[in-house]
Amino acid sequence: MRARAPGSAANLGPGFDALALAVERYVEVEIQPARSLSITTHGEGAGLFDDDQHLAVRVAREVIGHDRLEV
Repeated sequence: MRARAPGSAANLGPGFDALALAVERYVEVEIQPARSLSITTHGEGAGLFDDDQHLAVRVAREVIGHDRLEV
């Protein structure tokens, strides 16, 4: 399964979320069944939060019901 979400400028400062600043950045997450949890990240900030508390892992675990995933 693959999900793609547009980036946001909401955290740049006051007013940017109301002014709808467009950014050409996306977050893409691909999830596949696996024997155990495996997380691989790419891009800026990769590797900083590669654990079971990663947001994509938490969402997938809630939807699928287990963490035997490759994210």
